[in-house]
Amino acid sequence: MRSISNGPDVLAPPSNLVRSLSLMISLAQVLLWFLVLWFNLSQSLPAIWAPLQIAIQSFLFVGLFIVAHDCMHGIVGPASGRVGRRLGQLCAFLFAGFSYSQLKKNHDKHHDFLVSHQDPDYTENSDEHFFVWLWTFIKRYFGLKEFLILHIHVVIAYLISGSFLKVIIFFAIPSWIASLQLFYFGTYLPHRNFHQNHSSHVLKARNNDYPVWLSFITCYHFGYHQEHHKYPYLAWWRLPQALKLNKQKN
Repeated sequence: MRSISNGPDVLAPPSNLVRSLSLMISLAQVLLWFLVLWFNLSQSLPAIWAPLQIAIQSFLFVGLFIVAHDCMHGIVGPASGRVGRRLGQLCAFLFAGFSYSQLKKNHDKHHDFLVSHQDPDYTENSDEHFFVWLWTFIKRYFGLKEFLILHIHVVIAYLISGSFLKVIIFFAIPSWIASLQLFYFGTYLPHRNFHQNHSSHVLKARNNDYPVWLSFITCYHFGYHQEHHKYPYLAWWRLPQALKLNKQKN
């Protein structure tokens, strides 16, 4: 197992074994998201459990998008890419009715033109105020098509639950929380305050200093953002090992 978790091989492009493991982990994430959502919508627990249910569902929503993200980098499943692409399409659709191909196109540009006006994930006019940047993000990624598709999601969730209140509490609210989590920990914190540095040789991304457990809870380790941009072929679960190895080298 050395090639998966230890030593310099951590920083190497994924082997077939790592690709297969990444696929299994990704499928487990999607299945767990679905099963917990189904349970929350179809079962009735005492209201005291609702905050924990919302927190877990929000965390799994973040994971759903992370699977789509890893698929965009072509690191889930066989190197041919077909399985990963189909899984990424499914996860992008389930998360918010997103077009996987458009997400991938924008994400590739994000990596190529980091923190610039060509970066679709960057804010307008270099105004890095949190809400300005968030509004820019929403306008670029959430349009009429996504809005209409989400109505289909809501109808299906209602048919499962029979309660619009449950749909709001266990579907809508967790998806909103997850979207804010992804933006705050995966875009805003890692990339702010770099706009005045115009050097193309500077990696305009920073790491958080969270312990591994907190990094996992907040954004599936994408707070270790320097490692992600240095090694975009590393699946989310390999980023802590990459960070540890780079710290040892320094």
